[in-house]
Amino acid sequence: MRIIRRGPLFPILCLAQLFALAGLLCAQQFAPSLNASAPSAMTPPMEADTTPTKATPTITWLAQAAITYGTALSGTQLDVTADVSGSFAYTPNGGIVLSAGPQTLSVTFTPSDVTKYTTSSAHVKLTINKAIPTMNWATPAAIAYGTALSGTQLNATASVPGTLTYSPAAGTELGVGSQTLSATRESGGTGPGAGRCASPARHGIQAQS
Repeated sequence: MRIIRRGPLFPILCLAQLFALAGLLCAQQFAPSLNASAPSAMTPPMEADTTPTKATPTITWLAQAAITYGTALSGTQLDVTADVSGSFAYTPNGGIVLSAGPQTLSVTFTPSDVTKYTTSSAHVKLTINKAIPTMNWATPAAIAYGTALSGTQLNATASVPGTLTYSPAAGTELGVGSQTLSATRESGGTGPGAGRCASPARHGIQAQS
C-alpha cells in the first residue's frame, strides 16, 4: 500500500481546485442559452406614440330653401355653425348671383386652435328658380282704319332677352272700334328665363274710320 504524503502546500492546492470547480459550475449554470430570445443590439427599443390625436369639429349646415334667379347669396344661405370657434370660407362667396338651376355650396372650416382640432368641410344643395321677366308696353295711339299693325304699335319690351309674340300679329288690319292687343314673352335655350313666360300684356287700340 502506497502512502501519500501531504506536504504543507496540500491544503492550498485543495482550495484552489475547489474554487476552480465552483467557478466552472457557476459559469455553466448562469450562461445564457443560445436559444433564448434576447433583444438584438441592432434593434432599437419600441417607443409608444405620445402624439395627441386632433379632434374633428362638428359643423352644421341646414338644408336651404330655393331662391329666385337674381338673388345674391347672403348670410341667409351661408349660415354654417360649428361647435368650436374658427373661421368659414365659402364657395361661392356671399354677394354672388348664381345661374338658374341646381347649385352646390361648399364651406371649409378652420378652427382657431389648429393644435387640437382639424379642419372640416361641408356641402349643401341650393335650387335657383328661374325668374319671371317683367314687360313694359306703352299704350299705342289710335290709328286709322286700314292701317296694318306694325312695330309702331307692337313695341313691348321685356326685362330679359327673349321672343315676344303678339296677337294680333304684325300686318293685321283691325276693324273699326276698340281692339285689344296682347304680347307674351317666351325664351328658348337654357338661360335664366328659359321656358318662362311673362304675364301677357294687353293694350286697347282704337281703329278709327
